[in-house]
Amino acid sequence: MNFHLAIISHKRPHNVKSMQNLCAGYICNWYINKGEGAEYLKAGAHAVNEMSDNICQARNFALDHAFAGNLPSIQISDDLRNIKRISMDCSGKRVASFSTVRETINNLIDNLKKYSAFFGGVAINNNPLNYTGEDISTDKLIVNDFICMMPGNYRFDESLALKEDYDMCVRQLIDGNKIIRVNNILCDFPHRQNDGGANTYRNDITEATATRALMAKWPKYIIPHHTRPGQVGLDYKAIQRRLDGVEPIDLF
Repeated sequence: MNFHLAIISHKRPHNVKSMQNLCAGYICNWYINKGEGAEYLKAGAHAVNEMSDNICQARNFALDHAFAGNLPSIQISDDLRNIKRISMDCSGKRVASFSTVRETINNLIDNLKKYSAFFGGVAINNNPLNYTGEDISTDKLIVNDFICMMPGNYRFDESLALKEDYDMCVRQLIDGNKIIRVNNILCDFPHRQNDGGANTYRNDITEATATRALMAKWPKYIIPHHTRPGQVGLDYKAIQRRLDGVEPIDLF
């Protein structure tokens, strides 16, 4: 199965070895910020693309490179620890076993093709209690941790860095497209618990700014999260009303 594999990274050359071990058998194309290339090459990175000012821009460069070859773009954040596949046994007990990057990529591409979708990803976190037995959903939020995007014209809105995945999900849904979320694949990303990555510019001010911009762009479809102060979610009911033609189509 042919695809373009991008590792989206910033100030984490120490993760090169572990990420490339997890992705063994594939060429890892590292997308990093300007000025970081020498450190990543010294760490043994397969291929370095030192051409971006922020992580969101790096994602779009990776899309351009993948789609130029008419290939799916697989994008993985640079701090993946492990992957587990979860299921329920006959008694309703959740059972998890370790999985691989290879299996996850194949799963994503197969399901995006099956559902004729452009955008897909894994479960939004690695908490097994969130798994309800539904392996695939087609209309729910995904975050940019381990994603697949099929060749097309969509790109991330670079003005919404830190919230660009929420924006992409809204755009997909109101355009009538499916979003493939593989709910039975749980990836462990520590993210906010380690240095580097988006943590270099994520703080209360930058996150609040990104959230305000997101809600200003999609005032009907992005709402405050009901359990996490300062965070947001998608208003699925409002999106469905849009698709049902109950509400007029707005121009943004």
